[in-house]
Amino acid sequence: MGYTTVGDKIDPDDWHENPRPTAEQIAQSVMEQLPHGSIILLHDGGGNRSNTLKALPMIIEGLRARGYRIVSIHELLGKRYEDVMTPISRNERFWAIVDSAGFLIFGAVSSLIVFVFFVGDILMSARLVLVGRGVRREPRAARDDRDPQGQARVPVPAAHAHAGKERQGVALPAHLRRRDDHRAHQPR
Repeated sequence: MGYTTVGDKIDPDDWHENPRPTAEQIAQSVMEQLPHGSIILLHDGGGNRSNTLKALPMIIEGLRARGYRIVSIHELLGKRYEDVMTPISRNERFWAIVDSAGFLIFGAVSSLIVFVFFVGDILMSARLVLVGRGVRREPRAARDDRDPQGQARVPVPAAHAHAGKERQGVALPAHLRRRDDHRAHQPR
């Protein structure tokens, strides 16, 4: 493919987010690693890079004070720019566009999924609060279904299932009887 692989040797870890290194820490890390390599890796994307930008003048001044000259990769390798940065073919450009579109669609779908779940969480929380408020207040029908002593009545299906003989034999305690049905449950 004609690509030249170049590895970095000096990495001040300016990309760390927690804790984010200060500009002074980035510059100091570069100066400490100078004996180990000649290519410095700094990041210009993927978050807040203000400290990396602030560190650049300190790094450049520190390198020049030590006698270093700052050059691009093709100069470091002793090659022409075109030899190091070969243009991509028309076919490669097409697939690069397809690849970019795929990542764009993937990012949009991921963002949509996060948004839908976020909205769902809000709606579920709102429902929980509203249902919780409704449970705390006793509905009017439930208040009317208490006897004067404040005890709730428990419906017994067998007592109300059929009129006639089955009903005649069931006697309920007074606090379990419906007000309008007290005569039907008394023994005859």
